[in-house]
Amino acid sequence: MDETVYRVYDAIVEYITENGIPPTLQELCGLSGLKSTSNVRYHLLKLEEMEMIRRIPNVSRGIVLADTALEPEPF
Repeated sequence: MDETVYRVYDAIVEYITENGIPPTLQELCGLSGLKSTSNVRYHLLKLEEMEMIRRIPNVSRGIVLADTALEPEPF
């Protein structure tokens, strides 16, 4: 896998760590140095295929890290 995929993943992890919520596609553009949201979508798809993240359809900040995707929701 190319390094851009890992740069996007690292940006997601860092953003969630600092802000407590996942970034939007536009925020990921700035964080990862990509120029368009279509490029971000492509790399998110690659991360999903690698099972490093899970995406929630039709949700603005719908990115879940795979290691937290299986944790139960708090009551």
